[in-house]
Amino acid sequence: MKIQGILFDLDGTLLNTNELNFQSFEYALDAVLHTTVSRDILTQTFGKPLQSIMQELGGPQWQELRQAFLDYAHSHEELISLCPGAAEALVQLQALHIRMALVTSRLRQSALHDLELFQLTPYFNTFITPESTIHHKPHPEPAQKAALELKLLPGQTIFVGDSNHDLQCGKEAGCLTAAVDYSLLDPVLLRQCQPDYHIENLTQLIKIIQQET
Repeated sequence: MKIQGILFDLDGTLLNTNELNFQSFEYALDAVLHTTVSRDILTQTFGKPLQSIMQELGGPQWQELRQAFLDYAHSHEELISLCPGAAEALVQLQALHIRMALVTSRLRQSALHDLELFQLTPYFNTFITPESTIHHKPHPEPAQKAALELKLLPGQTIFVGDSNHDLQCGKEAGCLTAAVDYSLLDPVLLRQCQPDYHIENLTQLIKIIQQET
């Protein structure tokens, strides 16, 4: 098989945290800054590390804004759900001995906590979070680091994500890339990244792997 590893983004790719993120941002912005930001603008931040987003939105109050966001998010985990085919795909990929890495802009503790909610942690061989690298997506370092830890070349992996940051990270690292069609981001923006594949359901990765032989 040409593809021996898969690099997964977390939010919006494996886990549907869209509504949780929107509500957490709305709560924090109102509580700390007494303001609102449209969901269209918030969507454009998807894929960036939370600290970077909060610094952009909150300026000198970014730490307070981040804490309000986290407090709300931790209290409303019922808003999180699995993305289409996520659990089924991970089971089948593991059975095929495909190595898997999580490559997320979420801090490690938070990312692992949410994976545990759905018992997904055991499927991954490594976890690449902002603590793991100097540079973050869309820089290629997270994808390069993931491939290295999987003991694979980037060209033996496919990066699956819902944002331009994911696709740029993977492509610049030398990975194949797949955009999920259930992304909330502008489809035109994703097409501009020229992903190798578009998928509606994560179980489609099985056929892609079988084709890439």
